[in-house]
Amino acid sequence: MKNAGYLILSILLISFAVLSCAEEEEELEGIEAITSVKFIDNDSLASLNASKSSKSAMIKTIEARITAIDADPNKGALLDEKDSLNKVKSTLNEEIKTLNTLITNVNSGLAEVSSINSVPPNVKAKKLHTLYLNSNDTISRYLIIIYDRLDTLDLVYDQEFQYVENQLKVISRGVRVNHHSYDSVTVSCKNCLSHDAQLTVYF
Repeated sequence: MKNAGYLILSILLISFAVLSCAEEEEELEGIEAITSVKFIDNDSLASLNASKSSKSAMIKTIEARITAIDADPNKGALLDEKDSLNKVKSTLNEEIKTLNTLITNVNSGLAEVSSINSVPPNVKAKKLHTLYLNSNDTISRYLIIIYDRLDTLDLVYDQEFQYVENQLKVISRGVRVNHHSYDSVTVSCKNCLSHDAQLTVYF
């Protein structure tokens, strides 16, 4: 289990980095066939949801106390406490808004990939990453590093060859997962062209 504080800080930094870019990097498909993948960090998601639940529970406790103060015959003497509670409640609500943004980012696949097969991507933090398929075989193997964690992913597929603008182009179809070291991996379609398929990796 990764350190929760480090992960949340990493997600915050990634979010700010993405906000600073008008658009995500576009990957151009060349001779090599490609497919796309998004990474969903289950540990961070669990940590963020736990933090949100804790803060929501604190708000309910504060609201119960404020209701009790309002019903108290001597509530005039408790106004300072009520004001203090309302300030804490306001702070907690803002923190929950930030957590909701981070949860949305994680669910959308926003993750910082350090390298794929020892090659760092041009844009490390984005929602969709590109995997280039080996045109000389019907299997591609990947070593992927995210948050200093090394994982493996093997994909298999069928190949077709087409001439596009007088250039022989490798077309891969029916991408399947042959092996992985993640929690789970899903593929969006069974027999579509590789560039139409999207993998979702949960780790």
